[in-house]
Amino acid sequence: MEIRRAARAALVVVVGLCALVSAARAGAATITGHVTDETGAAPASVWVAALDPVDDTVLDSSQSTDGAFALDVPDGSDVTLVAAPFSGHSLAGYVLHESTDAIARLGAVEGAVVRNLEVRRCREYILEARRPDGTLYGSGDLPPGSFPVDGSGEATAELLWAVDNPDTGVRVPSLCVPLGERRTLIFRLELSGAGLLDLPLTLDGGGFTADRPGGELVDANRELARTQLDRLDNRIGELESRGVVVPRELRARADAARALFDGAEGMLPAARAGTELQAASEAVLTLEEIELANADRQAMVSRRGTLTLRVIGRGGVPVSGARVVYEQTSHDFRFGIFGQLATTGRAVYERMQQAGLSFVTAGFYWSDIEPQRGQIDFQHIDHEVGVVDLADSGWQVKGHPLTWLYGFAMPDWVRTMGFEELKQTSVDHVTSLITHYKDRVHTWDVNNEAASYWATGGLSRQQLDQYVRAVYAAARAADPSAELVLNNAFDWFGRDRLEERLDGRSSYVTLSIPAFVRRAMDSGVDFDVIGQQMYNGGGITLFHDLGIGPVQGAPSRDLGFLAQVLRRLSGFGKPIHVTENSVSSTWDPAWAGIGAGYWHAPWNEQVQADFLEALYRVCFGTPAVRAITWWDAVDDNPFMSHGGLFHADGTPKPAFLRLESLIDGWTSNGETATGQDGMATVRGFAGDYRIRVDTGGEVHERKIHVFEGRTTMVVVDLRGPRSPRPALRARPDGASR
Repeated sequence: MEIRRAARAALVVVVGLCALVSAARAGAATITGHVTDETGAAPASVWVAALDPVDDTVLDSSQSTDGAFALDVPDGSDVTLVAAPFSGHSLAGYVLHESTDAIARLGAVEGAVVRNLEVRRCREYILEARRPDGTLYGSGDLPPGSFPVDGSGEATAELLWAVDNPDTGVRVPSLCVPLGERRTLIFRLELSGAGLLDLPLTLDGGGFTADRPGGELVDANRELARTQLDRLDNRIGELESRGVVVPRELRARADAARALFDGAEGMLPAARAGTELQAASEAVLTLEEIELANADRQAMVSRRGTLTLRVIGRGGVPVSGARVVYEQTSHDFRFGIFGQLATTGRAVYERMQQAGLSFVTAGFYWSDIEPQRGQIDFQHIDHEVGVVDLADSGWQVKGHPLTWLYGFAMPDWVRTMGFEELKQTSVDHVTSLITHYKDRVHTWDVNNEAASYWATGGLSRQQLDQYVRAVYAAARAADPSAELVLNNAFDWFGRDRLEERLDGRSSYVTLSIPAFVRRAMDSGVDFDVIGQQMYNGGGITLFHDLGIGPVQGAPSRDLGFLAQVLRRLSGFGKPIHVTENSVSSTWDPAWAGIGAGYWHAPWNEQVQADFLEALYRVCFGTPAVRAITWWDAVDDNPFMSHGGLFHADGTPKPAFLRLESLIDGWTSNGETATGQDGMATVRGFAGDYRIRVDTGGEVHERKIHVFEGRTTMVVVDLRGPRSPRPALRARPDGASR
């Protein structure tokens, strides 16, 4: 997912369109065509440019009033065509487009090429977003990353426009909604206290609709605040409709945020802008606190079970006053980590195990373990990745990922295969590894991130359906008892859609989170667990550190959104694993320019710890979630810059200590005593327990298991085992004695 390229291409469209200078007109190849809308008419004016797809240099450009264009480019070059129409109309001084952009990719252009482009007529919403001091954000001042979604939540491929106001010299962003359609904007903005977040932005409590052409001014501050307040009110309504009592102080905060918003209407522009942003921030933060309170309540209901103990004395009567000591020794909920044993080190693994972590994701990256066909490096898997050593020391091991159609994850000898050969080779690969490790590895990410364009290997969505179905069928056949996880990338699909447009695809393969899961289920993929990633902000530096790409930015969403994702996934009726999550523990301001966000404040070790605590509380309080894995263990070449729980030298960060404290709080230890009826009851979190019963003269120990939402009955009978009754012997005549 090369975010920089998508961002640069968007800027070429919206910034200084007519002022760009062509690189050269003396090329050997010529591209001609017409730009028309869906009715066949040409826009009042259109600017068309041929760009170098590598660095977005303008190779040639033209402007016309009849839609025609002719461009000269170097012979044999790859070209991205971009068309920017203008309507000839204006609103409040802003020059309107009133048609969407058009983008096409041409490969190896030679001679004379004809390529027509089609735009779509739209209604244009001019987004006037203001800073707290009341000054307008220019289109180049806002952090990149905003994108529209349709009514079903699927990202659309329109770019945000920029519209100029010649009278004021201001250029602001605009959203152009195709006629007859509806959009919601995922808008990136910094809210003091809430963070640099991707937030939904609607209009008047509904979507941006396009029932007629033209333009409309939008007070983005007011609509952003209104949208967050509506989210808050809707969530309170959902909870109260189910009989859940929202804490009084949080209900009061919600009312105060709404009053703040209502009171801003009569203010002067500067005061109004700042007050509306404050109301938006308060709404986001209050929604988060409500989600956390509900998660804590739900965890106490759904994560615990009941142990009922009965003590019977030697005379066959109940023993009262017996001391019962209970100690939880393991958890059914899996607290996980990713990190190779060779780089993480045994000492860190032992420290994590002491803290209650028990579930490790082991890297089975195809390019690492089988660089030469037929030569799997089992020594590397067993001892450097650590599958054998970690399993033998008590860790539950998950293999990740058996297949991943992302460039660097596949060995060179696989990348050149046609579809049928790729599918069969992948089936054989899955079968071989699961068969080899079935005694030690019982959970597998069979395929990784097939929802996202950049991890689909260039396959169509129909081919991906066949591929994913085949590799899961192979995994099931190799070990019918294995737990198979469908691992899904996080919700960055808006920018993936832009990448698809820039690469010239005529149909898009990128799907949102729920759409991907539904498609997998409908197409017959045999999996047990929905795996969902939840990276949530900072700089992705791994690819840069490996020399295979630039630093990328991870966007941030609020806890209300993350909790909503888990609720939607819960509706599929399958267990959920949060398979990958981390955030940076440091912040580089340059990351904001490449799409990175942060939660509450720029990332540091304390904010990382605060976010970990909040996310884990939400996950633990969502009944369908059965596991959560932090990525990585240590800051030794981590995926997310400084995203580990330990420093590179193995010393723990505040985030690890916070996780240790959380697990301790979700561990049931204590003692009680039997009553007159010889009974004692314990409510505890699900897992294995060691029980010790002390009657004052005798001590009895048991190992038992407490299940979520169930009652486990244990009888301690001090009379000891009884002699079995003599077996009945048959008489010679066949009668029994």
